[in-house]
Amino acid sequence: MRVFAAPVVAALALLLLVEGIALAQDRPIVAVFQVEDKSGKLSAKAIDQLTDYLGSLLGSRGYRVVPRSQLRERLVEAKKGSFKECFDQSCQIEIGKELAAQKSLASQVLKIGAKCKILVNLFDLRQAASDGSGTATGECTEDGVVVALEQAVEAMLGGAAVGVDLPGPGSTAPATDDKKAYRQELEKAWVALAGAVRKLGPQEQLERYQAFLADYPVDNPYSGKVQKAVEGLEARLDKEAAAKRKAEEKAAALEAERQRAAELKKAYDELKALTGPAAGQLDSWKKFLADYPDRNPYMSTAKRKMADLEAQAKKEFGRVVAEVKNGMARIPAGEFLMGCSPGDGECAGNEKPAHKVWVSEFWMDATEVTVAQYRACVDAGKCSAPKTGGSCTWNSAGKEQHPINCVDWSQATEYCASVGKRLPTEAEWEKAARGGTTGARYGNLDAIAWYAANSGGSTHPVGKKQPNAYGLYDMLGNVWEWCADWYSEGYYKDSPGRDPSGPSSGEFRVLQGGSWRNEARSVRAAYRGMYPPGGRDDSFGFRCAGSAAPAP
Repeated sequence: MRVFAAPVVAALALLLLVEGIALAQDRPIVAVFQVEDKSGKLSAKAIDQLTDYLGSLLGSRGYRVVPRSQLRERLVEAKKGSFKECFDQSCQIEIGKELAAQKSLASQVLKIGAKCKILVNLFDLRQAASDGSGTATGECTEDGVVVALEQAVEAMLGGAAVGVDLPGPGSTAPATDDKKAYRQELEKAWVALAGAVRKLGPQEQLERYQAFLADYPVDNPYSGKVQKAVEGLEARLDKEAAAKRKAEEKAAALEAERQRAAELKKAYDELKALTGPAAGQLDSWKKFLADYPDRNPYMSTAKRKMADLEAQAKKEFGRVVAEVKNGMARIPAGEFLMGCSPGDGECAGNEKPAHKVWVSEFWMDATEVTVAQYRACVDAGKCSAPKTGGSCTWNSAGKEQHPINCVDWSQATEYCASVGKRLPTEAEWEKAARGGTTGARYGNLDAIAWYAANSGGSTHPVGKKQPNAYGLYDMLGNVWEWCADWYSEGYYKDSPGRDPSGPSSGEFRVLQGGSWRNEARSVRAAYRGMYPPGGRDDSFGFRCAGSAAPAP
């Protein structure tokens, strides 16, 4: 909303100064309180300007106006440091007297229908009685409010009747005939109001009563009765609104509880479908109880299941059913569920949808390629040296059995080719990492992986953690492992059902498994990382795969 133009205000002020009366030394002192905007149509700046202009109108009519700075200071002091507009009469009387004012002026802007009403009321502080009031109607624009404000002030100071054409600046007070006409119009409006409200709802009744009080604010014998009706309607509407809000809140709470119950049941059903090593299943059941600690009808069942899994995990610990030859583990052909694991609440969008994939038999290195293994390739002139410095393991004392890191995708591919192998596809890597389980991890995370919570801020020698059922170590944690595939976020929607090898092109290559730097949510079999193939980070490493069994 625009603030009314300064030239308009200046021109109006000049007109009032020309027609104003001469100021005497004993002219009354008036405290002009801030215009109360109930229309919601005026900006804070416009309200301040209107209040200043109202003071100038009274000044041109023979009053001495208390400076607004003094009024504001007294308001701040009275409100204990928190400035708040002083709109109620008792506050204005108290503050006005403390400022040695003889009169106080209150004003309001109301919006009734399409028009705005301006109400001004001058209060005699010595007599504790109204010294005059006025009202006027205008457009709900800032210019319209200015004109109506002038007319309301003239009505207040000149005694003009409400409901008739108001005189302009400098004109005389209205005649007695105007008051009679006002009274007749008031009576007519009262009869019309009494007949109309019987047919209206509470909100419409309230608006009609408020309009009647605004249209006839003075000499109105029905104002007390109407005001009482207004208060009753407002109380009724407030009560109905509160009841409605309470009902809506109750309905929302019930719906939220229904949704929670449905999510809980879905999570429980997915848990029941889990297969694979007991330690991996146990992690998923523990997460289920952590996610739903209250109002969980499956609590007792879950605790019994966890006790069984703990006993089973102790029996399985250290027992690996695997076929390992010359440092490589056989991954049997078959179908597995690729992507978001059942019961895993940490899945990202690129892990969905979970889908069944058939992968042909292949072999994979039991451990990540070490510094010592990569050094042999560099010394043979078949591989290029990795990046050094920082947390890179190349040329770092005592780290020959740590995984080689700080190598890019091409260097990883180059090494695998030098030993007659290749990088695994993303599908091969995930099947191998799961170790025959459908869970997010093939065992307890601390037992199987070096990650942020237990790595101590560096890589670790390979093969020191518990392997999965295929005999593979460090499939999760230690270093991210490059895969052969280009990365595509939505690839799972269209992935082939047999031996998928990823998109034909892209900007990034796939990384899997998480690293020593990562939090637990990234150290999951289904988590998909990606990076430009030229990236050489201290958390990037690799292992190789082959389609045939390694030579003895």
